[in-house]
Amino acid sequence: MLYTPIGLSFGAPSYQYIASLFATDLLEGREFLTQLPISNYLITIGILLAVIFFRKITKQHQINFLNNRAFIISSLVVSLFSLAPFKFFHEFFSESMKVKQELEALNNSTAIPSEWGNSTLSSDSKYDDYVLVIGKSARKDYHHAYGYPVENTPFMSNAKGTLIDGFTADGTNTISSLKLLLTKPNTQPWEGNYRLNLVELVKSAGIKTYWISNQGYLGRFDTPISSLANKSDEKIFLKSGNSFSQNISDFALLPKFSQVISQAAQGKALYCGTFIWFTFDYLRLPNRLPKNL
Repeated sequence: MLYTPIGLSFGAPSYQYIASLFATDLLEGREFLTQLPISNYLITIGILLAVIFFRKITKQHQINFLNNRAFIISSLVVSLFSLAPFKFFHEFFSESMKVKQELEALNNSTAIPSEWGNSTLSSDSKYDDYVLVIGKSARKDYHHAYGYPVENTPFMSNAKGTLIDGFTADGTNTISSLKLLLTKPNTQPWEGNYRLNLVELVKSAGIKTYWISNQGYLGRFDTPISSLANKSDEKIFLKSGNSFSQNISDFALLPKFSQVISQAAQGKALYCGTFIWFTFDYLRLPNRLPKNL
């Protein structure tokens, strides 16, 4: 009953949805629930009222279905014919166990040793600092750099470099997509291979790694992404401990980034920045912007 408003829009629970649940704080959860259609909640209330009405009618007319053999037999036939209610609970349990086992393995760093060995940079490597920015924004057709009529990507449209057109997300949401993007996945079951992850590949080449994030960090209940971040040499999480559910602006990452990049590192360095920037139809964007904007 509690899942009904969500299930009406997104279907049965899957690994992706349950993994996302572990990465969602109370603030994001509340914002997500406010974006569901009001009709979903009305249908849920209608189902609850129908159950109450059914119970009232059977009690008023003293209908005891347990003494009705025809009803019991027909109910068993219907149950065997359509197992949808039982399938829901089975899928929810099995997918939850997958997430639980994965998180337990990820949070035991010794259980997943790196398989990269030693790596070296090619002679074409001419930069000392590399910056990888990871975030969620919008579909590419909402960016001016890809043809959107409103000029909303001034840096992307004019910066020197290669603008990639045709990149497709590996999953239906952030967790499922990034765990494939940040590892060398097994292409048969299409699962992330945490023994071959980006952070440890970079470290194997002697590059110092920094991870600066506005995503939540809980420690014991890490998400796959924060577990990979934990493998970095230096880590900064704006949301951790008591501040996990606070609404911290992504702009708060900039001073942290300026601080670490200004520190002269011995040799080369990789800076990874992960931030929260949701699509307009998912969260209330104005609540995530600084008040002075």
